[in-house]
Amino acid sequence: MKKLTYFGLFLIALLLQACTSEQTKVSTDYQPFDYSSAKTYHWYDGDDTIHHPGVSDIVHQRIKAAIDKQMAAKGFTESADGVLELNYSVNAEDRTDVNNYQVYDGYAPGFTWNRDDGAHFLKTREEYTETEIDSYREGVLIIDVLKADSNKLLWRGIGKRRLPDMVNKGDRDQLIDEVASSILKTFPPQ
Repeated sequence: MKKLTYFGLFLIALLLQACTSEQTKVSTDYQPFDYSSAKTYHWYDGDDTIHHPGVSDIVHQRIKAAIDKQMAAKGFTESADGVLELNYSVNAEDRTDVNNYQVYDGYAPGFTWNRDDGAHFLKTREEYTETEIDSYREGVLIIDVLKADSNKLLWRGIGKRRLPDMVNKGDRDQLIDEVASSILKTFPPQ
């Protein structure tokens, strides 16, 4: 019974680790500012094709819509003369994780010789190192909130997440929404 219990706990730990590996890693930084007095924002109005290289118009609109949705949920409204200015940038990088594991591969037969007792049959444990290489792409979304009249950076949120190999439109929308939500969870800072 104990072996089954330990195996069950091990299986649950593996499942929890697998679930957390798909979570967005978020970091934020901010300047002191009275965010309660600034409930309007507008988007950076520069040339998006230059400012967001490699981002198609479709993905650009999805990211903006996801951020707009989160800002609206927090009581902010988009306005041409908003007090805050929003901008974002994205990047995808190739990553490689290398993990070494010590593996014990059961027992193998062996002999030993002792002068007093003669030959003895022993079982010895074989061990070796196994290396696991995991290559993947990691996406990074950076959301900046600036004071519109001075272009002073007030808040920055960075989200990093492992990107799936193949995604359809629905999965891509959900991924963008989840990352934007994770980043903006702590905005405005308390």
